[in-house]
Amino acid sequence: MAADYAALEARVAELEQQMRHILPAKIDAMNFGISVLHEDVRALREETDHRLERVETHLEAMDGRLGSVDGRLDAVDRRFGAMDRRFDSMDGRLDAHGEMLQEILRRLPG
Repeated sequence: MAADYAALEARVAELEQQMRHILPAKIDAMNFGISVLHEDVRALREETDHRLERVETHLEAMDGRLGSVDGRLDAVDRRFGAMDRRFDSMDGRLDAHGEMLQEILRRLPG
């Protein structure tokens, strides 16, 4: 039993020495790893923010271009509307001319 107790005492002494010497080094290594990770996260955040700003700039430019295209489409739509009205008036005239031509052909001696 005394041998077991002495072995336990030796093991406790060994663990205490490890705790005094190895544990601080492991804590320092862990802190270094955390600082590196923190710096990487900060760099990624900056890069992401920069990319998001670029995307927002491109979207704003596209929005402006779409507004311009929308205005052009409105102008084209107005032109087509005017053409439709002209064709409708021409259609009425052509119907009248067609009726006159049929009347002339009907009256011609056969």
